[in-house]
Amino acid sequence: MKGEANLSVLLKSLNPKLHEDIYVYCILPHREFQSELNNRTNPFEECFAVIIETEKATLILKRKLAELRGYSYDFPCKRITLKVHSSLNAVGLIAKIATNLANAGIPVNPISAFYHDHLLIPEKKAEAAMGILKKLSKDMKD
Repeated sequence: MKGEANLSVLLKSLNPKLHEDIYVYCILPHREFQSELNNRTNPFEECFAVIIETEKATLILKRKLAELRGYSYDFPCKRITLKVHSSLNAVGLIAKIATNLANAGIPVNPISAFYHDHLLIPEKKAEAAMGILKKLSKDMKD
């Protein structure tokens, strides 16, 4: 299934969805990460993302789950999912969004998956980010 690659169409069709939960970033040393894998059934099924870096494993998960598991965490944020099915080969979508958010002083940590792009925005700036995304999409339609 091929996603949309045309930037104009993508921007018109953003259809952002703000998730209610607060997400956080946790890091686990490789040994602890491996232990979690070995000692739990589906240990990371409730994580939004797991990224294995050279230094440590990064987990992005709901804050409630991080606290339940006793993980230390950073960057409480909200997740915005762009409901448009963007192609992994699309050019400029994240750059355009990041520029608009940066102009408003809003940082963004994007994660692209096969069907959708997800934006992790500081918790207190998520509503403002939604307004910017909706305006950006509306302006492209006009």
